[in-house]
Amino acid sequence: METFSNGNNWSRENRWVYIEGRVQGPRNYYGRFVLPGLKRGEGNTLGFMIRRILLGQIKGPTIAHVKFDEINGFLQKDLHEFSTIPGVQESIQQILMNLKQIVFKETIVFKAETKGTYSAHIFHGKGYGKVTAKDIIQHTPFITVVDPDQYILNLTQPCSLLIGLEIGTKGGYYTVNSWPIIKAEQEGFRITTGGLPIEKVHFSVMENGDEESLFVEIWTNGSLTPKEAFLEASKHCSRLLFPFMLELKGRETELIGADETLNEFEKQSIHKTFNIEKYICVDQLGLSSRIYTYLIRAHIYTVWDLSKISISDLCKIDGFIFEDALEITKAQQSLTNKLIIAENFKRTLEEMNFKDQDDSGKDEDDSGVEWE
Repeated sequence: METFSNGNNWSRENRWVYIEGRVQGPRNYYGRFVLPGLKRGEGNTLGFMIRRILLGQIKGPTIAHVKFDEINGFLQKDLHEFSTIPGVQESIQQILMNLKQIVFKETIVFKAETKGTYSAHIFHGKGYGKVTAKDIIQHTPFITVVDPDQYILNLTQPCSLLIGLEIGTKGGYYTVNSWPIIKAEQEGFRITTGGLPIEKVHFSVMENGDEESLFVEIWTNGSLTPKEAFLEASKHCSRLLFPFMLELKGRETELIGADETLNEFEKQSIHKTFNIEKYICVDQLGLSSRIYTYLIRAHIYTVWDLSKISISDLCKIDGFIFEDALEITKAQQSLTNKLIIAENFKRTLEEMNFKDQDDSGKDEDDSGVEWE
């Protein structure tokens, strides 16, 4: 059993710290994390969110489709889910349940070339005995079996066996409409659930005066280590908040005070007064030629067109990256500031003209006219 401990050094940190880890078997991983220095009430809020994401959103590779090409002389067309085969101890349903429990691990970050699935098969000659996960022959080096000793079936007499497998890279629950890759008319058996590497998550909050420390414990099946699972959960949190972060980028002054605020009312008044964004082409924003090309391909020609598209939709344009969206946001902010300056200048001129008219009226009143 491998263990790791970080002692009490975390108490001086103000960030997530991996304080303990244990490997008690190929399918039994444990990790413990802590985030100190939180304000009162923040621990439970973060704990609930992280736990829900870990249990519901973190997924791993799993067998999604099984085809019995041959099993003791029987072909796929001869079988149904509750069939029993002479010479095989388990029924088809039991075999499928055992295959669903097989744990896989992606060895590198690259995804499969065949639309998110890997192909594999189980071949057994005219022998007998137990068939385990080590008998799965994979057609790619990108994926591996976590526990070669996981049980699949038992051959009680010598017989041939050939089973085709499709391993999906994203597990979870699939419906008929959301089924990945596998066609409805394809022969074989679908496995609708599986590939959830998180076995259990527990969090607790320790109070220390006005501060709190959040502890998170994660148990995994080996498809992901606790650190990898925690990293994936953090990425998911970032993806949830990323569009809102972009929307607020460059507008932090709105939270400071009215004197330094660039609020929506001012922006709308600019649109109503000038309506000039319809006549400003995106090439006048000073964007790079690559971003300009992508915008034109997406039929975005003017700043007005750009203002009608949300940041999240903008990030969906092929070829766009985070820096591109940030550059566009800064360019729009710069243009808005210039338009506000122009609007304020226009208002100043109008006020000056109005004041001049008042002054001229007073001069006429004081030019010798007597009032009764």
